[in-house]
Amino acid sequence: MKPVFVEVIAPVLTAYSHCQHCEVIFDRADVATKKHQMDMDEYPEDVKRDYARLCDWVAATAARYRGRIQIKITDPQSLEGVFKAFGRALSEAVTRDPRVKGVPSTKGRL
Repeated sequence: MKPVFVEVIAPVLTAYSHCQHCEVIFDRADVATKKHQMDMDEYPEDVKRDYARLCDWVAATAARYRGRIQIKITDPQSLEGVFKAFGRALSEAVTRDPRVKGVPSTKGRL
């Protein structure tokens, strides 16, 4: 059975989102811990709490549905996130809403 793919578009805190190449460089330069702590201190508590809840949800969901689900988190501030958000907005803008009958206008005509 093919796994279900779930993509979550949510802010990713900087301390958790360095690419693998950056992590190697930070580790070798011994600045990773200092950099991560500075980044984390800049975020408000509610943002850190929301991100921790998202991480907990992803871990619990992945553990519950082992091998049957793939989860990807995309940061809306990344280039990929910007394109996905734009594509979603464009798709919603050109798709007819089945709940709307007649002309999609507040005055009833165009």
